[in-house]
Parts: sequence; C-alpha cells; structure tokens
Amino acid sequence: MPLSSFPVGQITTKDLSDFQARGKGYLTGVSDGEYLYLGGGNDSFDVPRYNGLQARYKPSTGSISDRRAWEFFDTMSIAPQASGSEGIGFSGNYVYYSPAFGCVDASCSRGDFQGYIVRYNRTKPFTERASWEGFDLMTIDSQLAGYSGVISDGRYVYFMPSCNRAYRYDCPTHGNLVRYDTSKRFDLASSYEFFDLRNINSKAHGFNSGGVFDGRYIYLVPAYNISGYDNQKNLPTSYVAGTAVVRYDTQKPFGDVSSYQAVDVSQLNSLTGGYYGATFDGTYVYFSPNARFVEPSSPRQVKSSLIARLNTKMDFTDPSAWSFYDIGFLSPNARGFMLPTFDGRSVYFSTIGNERKQAALVARYDTQGDFASASSWTYHDWTDQLPEARGSRGIVYVAGSLYTVPSWPDGAHASGLVMQIPVSPSSSVDPSIIRDTKRIEDLAQIAKALSLYFKDNGKYPGTYGTFFWINENNYSGLLPCSTTPGGLKPYLPSVCSLNDPQGYQYAYAKRSDGTYKLGAKFEQLVSKTKIFTYGDGKTILQGGYYEYDIPVGFGSAGNSNASSQSNLAAALISMQETLNKIQEILRNMAR
Repeated sequence: MPLSSFPVGQITTKDLSDFQARGKGYLTGVSDGEYLYLGGGNDSFDVPRYNGLQARYKPSTGSISDRRAWEFFDTMSIAPQASGSEGIGFSGNYVYYSPAFGCVDASCSRGDFQGYIVRYNRTKPFTERASWEGFDLMTIDSQLAGYSGVISDGRYVYFMPSCNRAYRYDCPTHGNLVRYDTSKRFDLASSYEFFDLRNINSKAHGFNSGGVFDGRYIYLVPAYNISGYDNQKNLPTSYVAGTAVVRYDTQKPFGDVSSYQAVDVSQLNSLTGGYYGATFDGTYVYFSPNARFVEPSSPRQVKSSLIARLNTKMDFTDPSAWSFYDIGFLSPNARGFMLPTFDGRSVYFSTIGNERKQAALVARYDTQGDFASASSWTYHDWTDQLPEARGSRGIVYVAGSLYTVPSWPDGAHASGLVMQIPVSPSSSVDPSIIRDTKRIEDLAQIAKALSLYFKDNGKYPGTYGTFFWINENNYSGLLPCSTTPGGLKPYLPSVCSLNDPQGYQYAYAKRSDGTYKLGAKFEQLVSKTKIFTYGDGKTILQGGYYEYDIPVGFGSAGNSNASSQSNLAAALISMQETLNKIQEILRNMAR
C-alpha cells in the first residue's frame, strides 16, 4: 500500500472574495513561472452570473494573504462576452484567455457560449484597461464559440474546441480548432484560421482545459462527445465520454488532414476517457481522469480515477506507447480529477470530488518510480478539514508551492478559497533548474524562428566572426528586432523582448560552416556543457555564457550537425533526472 501522504510545509489559505467580492468560482489556473493566473468563471447559480474577474498572484511579493501580492482585472469591462475563461496560455509578451461561457449582454441576465478572446500584455500593468484587448471569433464564423484551453508553439496560439451552444444543462461539442498567427494583428480576422478535427476522426470533438506542447506536437485532451437535440426536453440526445486523443504536427500545414493523428484510447482500455487537462514531464503526457457518462441517453456521470499516460518518445499510434493506472485505491475521494501540474519531479492531480460529494484531495506521482506501482503514489485529503477548499478545478505549481483553483465546494455556491501547499525540498525543484528550463524553452523558440528564416532565405542570418545579442539590432548583418531583411521578428514577434528569467540576454553566433549556435547564462552544471565562443572558436563571450545544443526540429534545417543535436524534451527530463546529483555537487563545492 502507498504512504498515506507526501511531505508538505505549513498549509495556508485565503478567500479571494475578501479582496474582491466576485473573486470566486474560478474555472482554470496556470503559471508562467513567476505568477499564478486564475481565470474568471461563475460566481452564482441564482442567475447566469458569469464573471470576468481575472486574478494574478506573485509569490515573491508576499503571502497569499497579502493584498499587495494580488492583482485583479474584470475583462467584462472590455465586452460582456469576455467572461468565463476555461483556459489560459502564454506566447511572447501576451497572456491569452480562451472564450468559454459568457454573458450575452451587460446585465448578464442570460449566458451562452462565446468566441471572445482576450489577451493581456505582460509588459504593462495588469490592472489597467489599456493593457488588455479582445477579438470575437464569431465575427469569422458563428460556430467559433466555446473554447477550453490555450496552447502556444512559439509563433501560433491554439484554442481547444469544447462546446458552442447552451441548452438547459449541457451543450453540443464541436471540433473547430482555432489557430492565431502572432506575427499578425490580433484584431484582424485574416490572422486566424480554423480546422474541424472531425475531418480526421468522428470522435474528435469536445476537448477540455488545455493540451500539451512537447516541442513539436500539440496534444488535445478529450473530455466528452455530446450531440443531438431533443426539442421537447431542450437537451442533447447523446452523451459519450471523449476518447479520441488528437496530435497535431506543428511542422506541417494546419489545414491538411495528414498533419493530424488520432488515437481512440477506449480501444486500448474500455474504462478510459473523459479527461480534464494534461501535463508533460519531458517524456510522458499524463491525462487527468474526470468522468464518464453512465449511459448514452443521460447526462448522469460516474467519476473516474483511471489515469492515462503517453510515452512521447514512441510512435503515437503504437499501443505500447500508452499505459493506464487506476489510483482509486488511494481513497474513496480519489476520483473526478481536474487540471494536473508538474513540479519538475512529481505530477500532482487534484480532485473535484466523487458522485456523492465534492472533495479536496491531491494525489502525487513520483516520476522516478514505477507508474503502475502503488509505492510511487501518495496523497493528501483535506476534504473534512477544509470544506471550503473542496471542488477545486485543478492545481498549479509555482515557485515551490502548489495552489488550488477555487471553484464550487458543494456544487451550489462558489468559493474563493485558495490553498497554498508548500512542497518539501525532496519533491520540488531548485529554482535555478526552473530558470534554466525557461532558458531552454526560449532558445527553442528562437531556434524554431531561425528554422523558418532558413526556409525563406536559404541561409541563417548574420555574419561569421562575431556574436549578436538576439534581442538587439545594433549589429550589422543581424537585425532581430527589425522587419527588414535579416530580422527575426516576422518569425517570432516576441523576440525584441525575449530575455532570460534574470534579465540577461541570449547570444547568437554564426559558425564558419553556415550553421549557428545559441547561448545563455545557465546556472546549473547540467546546462554548462560548453563555454560559448565565437569567431575562430577561441574568443570567449564574457559573463558566464554557455552554448545550448539546438533540439532536432528547431532550426536543424540545413544543419549538418542536426543528427548530433539533442531533443528539447530529452534535455528537460535529463535536467530533472540529474537534479539530486547536481545539488550534491553544488553542496560539495560550497564546503
């Protein structure tokens, strides 16, 4: 049997409605490594009181009880439809909020699924209206409404299709995946395109709360397939758990059927399906089990505890790449999970509750253990001790702590109670590892932009013999922030403001054979594989810069060294697996 609990620090809680009356009933949460973001939702069942009160918390400013550490902005001040966000994602300087269920007018007396995307400019104050803007997808097509997740591949932002029309209780699901080109204007219809995933699989609709980007592929999380309509009952007629996991190859045309693959996981395990969110540990994608329908003719659900895991190093369609494990043995409350999170070593799943009551249980899987072994799993259950923390919509890891997403603790009223759960050092990641991971992610974006540049120009930018700061334009031959020939901005709009987590710059140098190298101020030994040099290879860039091997698929076009370059995901997991060894080395060095 597993240990009953995993080590945590002192638990603290704060009700956000103490700060803002409508700060409750949130639908999603996410982190950019510095802030916790919560997406506005529904704060009352009395009338369709959907709210657009977006929240942001900065742990480094103060505790969750410190009002100065929290910021709020009501996106309904932009448009009534800008409420009920079920997904948040990041691309460059912007935070994107997916359009889900929102108000149809300013009084919010009635709600329906909306297509109004909102984005926030992270270089500007969170609380100011000028920092925000919106665009309504329904001006392109009336069916482009109801999205439940946001994923970015560095240039494009993808919105995951969910439901697009409200009935009395439920909604028909759709498969219209939307993509926005960040190199183009946000407010132009021509900047967007959409593709109906049902063209590749009839079950490819009704995805929920995000997806995963592994450096090349985007994975969509199947939640439910709801279709048909009964005029007398004002209800759909068919309810089936979503089982079609879809993968899109970002290196192939968006509108081409051959760019997509789908795996029906119910063909691998008949009890699986009905997921809510996923997370990635550098090798595996974990799908969080939520619920399956009791029968096709009824919206009645049975909560699930069967986690699915995909090995991204293997063929997506190979059954052996998939594994399943039921963690219901942990506790009667260990079912009905929502958004999961990954802290660099462990994966956490937070439950909304079982069929009888809402719950407040968090399960943890230690990725250094066997996925299908009970000894790799532990949990904490605060259901009885903290009733207002029940019904969380997920859990988010930020800077050494887990944070719950406050939602509906009893299914009848909304809560704003956030739990902060400090994770013990044995299961959390040194902050420098997180910063180095962010550096690798940024360099991967730059490498992808360079790959696109190569395809258009037949060569990489710049001249051999010197180095360039990637976000400056004061060197001849390479103008990263320029749209003129030689510039990278058309391929990566955020390049002009792309700095590492500690404010340093990223370095670029062209090799004598026409290929290139990228460098950053890595902090951990695992990242310090080679000192960054330029020109004849003997000139060292001062300041502690180190090279990073460019991942395959991110700028390897035309590069004879591509076969020897490491994959981004492999680099990430390698850093995580060697964490303990690194910390031991650093302790010895400090003696």
